[in-house]
Amino acid sequence: MVAGLDLHRIGREPFEELAAAAGPKLDRGRLEAGLTALAELGMALPDPDGTISGPPGLAAPFGRPGGLGPPVAELAKVGVSTERLERILVNLGVPRPQATGKAALVRAVSAALADPEVVARAAAEAAQDARRLLDEALAATGPITVMGVGYGRFAGYPDAEPASWLLERGLLLPVTYSHLVVPREATLGLRGGLVFPDWPEPPPVELLDSLPDGPAGAAAAAGSAGGLSTVGPRGRCSRSSTAHSARGAPATSSTRRRCTSSSSGAIT
Repeated sequence: MVAGLDLHRIGREPFEELAAAAGPKLDRGRLEAGLTALAELGMALPDPDGTISGPPGLAAPFGRPGGLGPPVAELAKVGVSTERLERILVNLGVPRPQATGKAALVRAVSAALADPEVVARAAAEAAQDARRLLDEALAATGPITVMGVGYGRFAGYPDAEPASWLLERGLLLPVTYSHLVVPREATLGLRGGLVFPDWPEPPPVELLDSLPDGPAGAAAAAGSAGGLSTVGPRGRCSRSSTAHSARGAPATSSTRRRCTSSSSGAIT
């Protein structure tokens, strides 16, 4: 189990699922350390059933850290017809589900696109222009715009034909009429089922040199507190002015100038 704070309440199965999603390139030590740090910040909270969740709204500031688009089920609500879902299954070489209805087709297409072998086979059959457009869509931070899709003729729209080929295999799906995105399942399938196929190396830890012992160390420590000496001149100036006033002598402009000069010199 992950130790530290409330992380001991995380069940073994959720932790193994998280480790599997992170992929083999993130070692267990870094995963456990990351979870511990997130728990200290209140961002990884073990639920009573042993799963891990974050506070509401946690994902909003981070955008799409995994670079994943919307799932098939979300895209199918508006821009994907039952007939297109059926054609996608045929073009991917996946049998139609026994259950009827659009929901069953959505589940079948989702499962097919999440299968690395199925998606790799479809991507391998793509022509050069289709593969280029797919790579462009995978690298984009949102939907890509392709005009001319669905017109039946592609003159004047060089990306319309490769986009249509990708649409017929579910590697692109419409968000709106001319805005297309790679569905989440297809991205995961192309990554071998991993959200993060690669992890950057942790930044090196730079250790600060310790202060030397003896007079040199004392001088360095004294120098770091040098700014505190500005209080002294101000205090002396104030007391001097008070003393003049107590004797009945008014504070002259020259006295004020000396106070200002003394304070400025100490600050400098």
